[in-house]
Amino acid sequence: MTAVNYSDALNNFEGFRDTAVRDFETIIVTRGPNENVVIMSDGISREGRIPRRKDVLFHAAD
Repeated sequence: MTAVNYSDALNNFEGFRDTAVRDFETIIVTRGPNENVVIMSDGISREGRIPRRKDVLFHAAD
């Protein structure tokens, strides 16, 4: 699982999209209190797949 702020997600959307699909990584976009959104491959929800590597939490500062 990766967490990034809204600005980073907007500026690097293609990269995060590719990471979600290629690595089955869940990307959390932090926007504000109770306003987070998630980018994830439909393969995760459809097939119940989980990433094969350890979960990593990364929070980018503004």
